[in-house]
Amino acid sequence: YDVLASDSAEIKKNLAKISQRADNFGDQIESQSAPTGSSGNKKGKSIPVLYDGSNINGIISKLSQEVHGNVHENKVVTISASSSSHCLPYQVANEDFSECWMSQNKPEQWIMFDFMNKPIILQNYLIKTHKYSSGSCHLKSWKIEGSNNAEQWKVLDEKDSDILNEEDKEAVFDCSKNDTPYRYIRLIQTGPNHRGDHMLALSRIEFFGYIVQE
Repeated sequence: YDVLASDSAEIKKNLAKISQRADNFGDQIESQSAPTGSSGNKKGKSIPVLYDGSNINGIISKLSQEVHGNVHENKVVTISASSSSHCLPYQVANEDFSECWMSQNKPEQWIMFDFMNKPIILQNYLIKTHKYSSGSCHLKSWKIEGSNNAEQWKVLDEKDSDILNEEDKEAVFDCSKNDTPYRYIRLIQTGPNHRGDHMLALSRIEFFGYIVQE
């Protein structure tokens, strides 16, 4: 009995050591794989939804699938805009949206995504233009910004380009230098569109990167 009791105690002791080593190893793996912020601190557990050069279904699409519908209507992501003159801004989250959302004709119009309790580390973003021909109100000058209070904004990417001057054009842009999670992502038009006015018009926006689980 004394031998068995001694063996049992030794086995429990060894199992405890093995369990601790496994926990430490798991922490090391998570620490190495999880993106870090600019301060170097781990930003919680993250889910990668990365652009692979062909897949155009990103974070919005993933969250839409999880709730089986539009992320705004299901209160997962709040989508708002500076103004609207045609359709509603949250409709750009629908992959099958055949129309387009348009702002009013005013300078510096924007559309904003509030990811609430699922901030994202943005690495790439996709913009899809509307069905109207080149030379119409296609986006020409813009910047993508991130914020955690909707007041102070960090520019993640900035463009002045003719690449979107085409009907139903999809283009993906890189901002992979960013390693900070942001609750709010905003696209703001910084100059006239290809028609020469200030109407912001889009049919889809998609984001790629990491969803941070806080």
